[in-house]
Amino acid sequence: MNNKIKTAVAALSAAAAVGMGVFVFSISKDGNDNPTVSSSQEITEPSTPEPTTEFVLPDDWSKNVDYVPSDHGITPKARAVSSVNPDYIAWMKIDGTQVDYPILLDPGEIQANDGFHGTENAGEIYYYLYRNIYKAYEFAGSIFMDYRNVLNAFGDEQSENLILHGHDMLNESMFGSFRRYRNETGFYDKCQFMEIESKYGKQDYVIFAYLPTKGVYEEGGFNYWDMCELDTKEQFDAYVKTCKDGAYLDTGIDVQYGDKLVTMSTCFNDQADMRFIVVARSLREGETISDSTSIEHTQEWHDAQKAAAEAEAASRAEAESAAAT
Repeated sequence: MNNKIKTAVAALSAAAAVGMGVFVFSISKDGNDNPTVSSSQEITEPSTPEPTTEFVLPDDWSKNVDYVPSDHGITPKARAVSSVNPDYIAWMKIDGTQVDYPILLDPGEIQANDGFHGTENAGEIYYYLYRNIYKAYEFAGSIFMDYRNVLNAFGDEQSENLILHGHDMLNESMFGSFRRYRNETGFYDKCQFMEIESKYGKQDYVIFAYLPTKGVYEEGGFNYWDMCELDTKEQFDAYVKTCKDGAYLDTGIDVQYGDKLVTMSTCFNDQADMRFIVVARSLREGETISDSTSIEHTQEWHDAQKAAAEAEAASRAEAESAAAT
């Protein structure tokens, strides 16, 4: 497909609150109405004994998905969910939101010989836009990752920028809760961390920017959905600067070339040519999820915080002096 005419996908906003279907066998709902892998599954991992050194894939695996062998092995959760759909690539969770979902890898344009996704769907793109994990129609669709992204057991091969798409549902399912970042004061402070558990392990992230942006291709524009691989420092820095410059909030979080990014895309105010993106970077050594004081911030941010504190102290002192006289 010609990337120059490709639009960012995140789908149209829902016209009414639409609830997610219950994932009945490998995925269920927890007490907070979030889908999680259930310990009591109607369909579980294969009952055959599991080798101690490697995971034996189903016989038809190679027909459905490219598999990268790993000495680390794939996690039990990944084996369980992959038995439902081998397009499963990871699980994501943002505390304080309904984001607690599997991520499916978009197959790209469906080929005429693609039996798994349906030969009758040949030529279709964005397969999971209106399909659930069972490949059945569902208006809310699924959270899916750009087909060009790489997320495997080898961290040095991971794409610099994982692009995720999800619907803006009015009941706040999928990426519907992202509206609260721009509409609710203090929401970011409560919901700034994210976990992504791939097939091979878990990576924590901190959200550093959220902003509206164009969702249609423009020559020389910020076509973020085409920016999975930010191979050079110049490309990476330009991407981060654009995100920070357009952000609703200056979080002050330091982002440097070498950090891994995740860009989550959804609709923006029912405007067909606009998207709302939430961008996060991977946590570094010494940084801890849910502990904002451990996150590295820029020197400019620290200087601004110091200046603000000094100005507030001076104002308070002036007020107290005036009251004393």
